[in-house]
Amino acid sequence: GVIQATGFQSLTGMQMTIFGANFWIDTEQDLRAVASPTFTGTTISGVTATTLASFNGAKQLQSTTLASSNGVVSALAGSTLTISTAQDIRSTASVVFSALRVSGMPSQLWSSSSTGSLQATGFASLSGVTMALTGANLFVETPQDLRSSATPSFNSVLTNAIIGSADLRIRAANASTLYLAHDLTSATVTVGAAVSSCVFLVQNYNGTANVTNLQVSNGVVTTRGCTLDDGAGNMTAKSLSYSGDLKIRAAEAKTLYLGHNLTLGTVIVGDQCTNSVFRVANTAGINFWVNNAEVYTKYCTLDNGAGIMSCADLVDTGLTANRITCTDSTKRLSSMTLSS
Repeated sequence: GVIQATGFQSLTGMQMTIFGANFWIDTEQDLRAVASPTFTGTTISGVTATTLASFNGAKQLQSTTLASSNGVVSALAGSTLTISTAQDIRSTASVVFSALRVSGMPSQLWSSSSTGSLQATGFASLSGVTMALTGANLFVETPQDLRSSATPSFNSVLTNAIIGSADLRIRAANASTLYLAHDLTSATVTVGAAVSSCVFLVQNYNGTANVTNLQVSNGVVTTRGCTLDDGAGNMTAKSLSYSGDLKIRAAEAKTLYLGHNLTLGTVIVGDQCTNSVFRVANTAGINFWVNNAEVYTKYCTLDNGAGIMSCADLVDTGLTANRITCTDSTKRLSSMTLSS
């Protein structure tokens, strides 16, 4: 019960002073609820070590567990928190997803723009192709069936080659015209190039069967009634006619034969012709001609149409020179010898 002097000491930085009749006790910094104290370090015994701390609804510190529902991996090592996605998703990465869903995206095709952004892609075609997206299926349809088993029709076709594995049929519409090499200015149209042992036919239908009008087979060209080329340059026909001047000639310095190599036959010139003139001529003029019933050479009339012949001179090489001539019993001229 003895009064003694008392000193002030503090192990936590408390400050105590007597000022007048007041005993002042102060902490080193304000610790009231409205204050913002600063500490070098804080240890809270009620939380779990090596975890993140957060405030709960009552504004109390609590341990926080790192979790992820989409593959994000988090790890706290010392004062470093490392967060990693399931794969690299930086702009330089090549990511892989099993599916991609973008909210607000309509059901249509999408593509990347020139800047790499995802953009909606519409359907367009300059050749009549139609496209429709149904579910996960994109339906692309041509204006008509173009499969190998189809028979499409076109207004015109421009191609380097048409090859068919079976019969190939090209036709125009009924009562229309099928053109080959139409509107060409300078070109060569070849049929059958690089083809061996093939027969080319031009036919029509007579109501019962197909009739061949022109046939080409390994150098031989025939029509329905003629051979235009037998493969050796020979032509055979029943008749040859033309609405204008018709010229037939052999090669230069060669011979033109009419009725060549006939054994039994008749060569007729002008059969069934009326009021026609037949001439044998060269650059010197007409050497022989037949006009109706009249027959002329260059200087003589062999027949004036009445059986009379006239000429400037008559020479018979079968007569003897310097003798008198008379007619014999056959009415032929013969040389006569005078005797006494």
